[in-house]
Amino acid sequence: MKRPRVWIRALVLGCGALLLGEYIALTVLAPRYVLRAIRQLAGGAVSVGRVRLSLPFTSTLSHLRLRTNTEERAFAIQRATVVPRRFSIPTKTLWIDAVTIDQPVIRATRTREGAWRWPSVSPPGGALPAPAGWQLSIDSLHIVDGSLIFVDEQPAKPFHGMIDHLSLSAGPITAPLRDLPISFAVRGELAGDAGHAAPFYCSGWIAPVAGDLQGSCQLEPLPMAALESYLRGPRRIRVYGTTLQITSQWSAAGNVLQAKVQLELGHLTGEDFSVSGRTIFDVKQFGRNREFSLRGEINLIGPMEQPQAWHAEFVAGDDQVQSMTNRLLDRGVEIVQLPLWGHRLNLSLVPATEATMTEIEATSKQIKEALEVLAMPAEEPSQAPVELPSVPAIDDAVLVPPPSAPSPPTAPSSPAPSPDTSAGQLPDGA
Repeated sequence: MKRPRVWIRALVLGCGALLLGEYIALTVLAPRYVLRAIRQLAGGAVSVGRVRLSLPFTSTLSHLRLRTNTEERAFAIQRATVVPRRFSIPTKTLWIDAVTIDQPVIRATRTREGAWRWPSVSPPGGALPAPAGWQLSIDSLHIVDGSLIFVDEQPAKPFHGMIDHLSLSAGPITAPLRDLPISFAVRGELAGDAGHAAPFYCSGWIAPVAGDLQGSCQLEPLPMAALESYLRGPRRIRVYGTTLQITSQWSAAGNVLQAKVQLELGHLTGEDFSVSGRTIFDVKQFGRNREFSLRGEINLIGPMEQPQAWHAEFVAGDDQVQSMTNRLLDRGVEIVQLPLWGHRLNLSLVPATEATMTEIEATSKQIKEALEVLAMPAEEPSQAPVELPSVPAIDDAVLVPPPSAPSPPTAPSSPAPSPDTSAGQLPDGA
């Protein structure tokens, strides 16, 4: 019996060494890179409970939080799961199938003096860090059941708002960023005062390098009483049972944004709008003792990153709103100022035609139909305050041996981007 040739042994050993090296890289280097990226984005002030490895390649980072968390501002992640695919030394590229972030919580506050208290993380749009000379490619990023808590102490009655049950699916994402479109789909629930809440959805794609964007969003009818803290000012605006519904289309080319935002006030009754105890218009006269709604559209155009430079127009969406707009125009009121992210947006009042009104209603209906795939049953908002995970400050992550239980399932890949605003569907578990 002949002995195997030396070169065969060397080939087998070489292949085995390569496979072992790739396994070590994917199970050790990939999660450590993700941990490094999170710490870099957060300025190095992140503590991690532990890192768990699950065969074959899945890594899970648990109980991430900022060491600088306070009652006013905080950031925490219950669990982050990384599913790497492969890496290439010649091209210096690491491919990751999916990154899933479970139950992230962000808390922000505006103090009575007007100062903003945000968690000390990098601002949106900051570059995802990558090792020197290496490229990172993430097929899909998923955020599951996230919460964004906002407390505004400036009003006489502090406002407590929340974006709850937030789920997001996006991809592909690269670092450094390349001129490729990233598809996204978002859904969640917007809640305000007294637990009033309504679901919202968004879908589309964005090309950050080129400054291109296309998407659509919808907010289902939200009781305006959710904003009661802001309506209790000197004018004491009463909205009673009035609801606000919003649909919108957003597009950008070369960082120049164009948007159409359709507004609809519903559930109107005899005294739904009053200022300082006086009715501002006769709802019964408009409605003729029947339920009706008021529609309008805001058109925006301007640099995507400079909201203070946007030009805005308001167009009536029905005869009732057109009648009120004409009264303002007859009195010489052509511009109304609205607060927008610390600036004042000049909103020009523009007369509408019958064709324009019909188009506004048709556009709103089209957006609702396109986003039906993201619709979810409205859930009762939780009255109890959301608690941030209590995690001890651990300087270095602890590697835990792979458990005997099966590894968590791989998150599905995000859909390929397309000009259609209904870019993708969230995973069923989101």
